[in-house]
Amino acid sequence: MHYLLERRFSGLSAYAPMYERFVLAWERILEEARADLAVASNDVARTCQTITYGLIAHAHIRHLSDTRHPLDQESLRRSLNLALLGYLNSVSCGANNSHRR
Repeated sequence: MHYLLERRFSGLSAYAPMYERFVLAWERILEEARADLAVASNDVARTCQTITYGLIAHAHIRHLSDTRHPLDQESLRRSLNLALLGYLNSVSCGANNSHRR
């Protein structure tokens, strides 16, 4: 319910700074992990945040709009892990891909 109320009453200016804080947190995590990335860390951080936000928001919206779909936190965690690890693997310098620096 909190999510729906936020969306109804808050504009983009309320979300942009918060979103950037999450992107910066992802950048710090990637730096601490010493991630060897084939693309700019800010781009990777932004994509990780987008994946995370999208999956979590969708799961909550689905649950709130239809109570026949309980929020399955384990399934959500599994989806997040698969999506993030798959993406991070694809942008790692060790991956055989064409988007090198």
